[in-house]
Amino acid sequence: MTDTTLPNKRQPAFLAIKNHILAKIHGGEWTEGDAIPSEDALAREFGVSRMTVNRAMRELATDQVV
Repeated sequence: MTDTTLPNKRQPAFLAIKNHILAKIHGGEWTEGDAIPSEDALAREFGVSRMTVNRAMRELATDQVV
């Protein structure tokens, strides 16, 4: 079973970040009103550019998750 929260060769980094955030929300770790980590913090955590995190966040906003 593949962990969808970690980037891998088959999954773009922005999608791994998006899935990570969704897992935290759906798992109840982050609830409505909680602040999620900043784009800079997530970029450092995943070892990607802030623009990569921004794409994940834009998709989550479009999906009305955040």
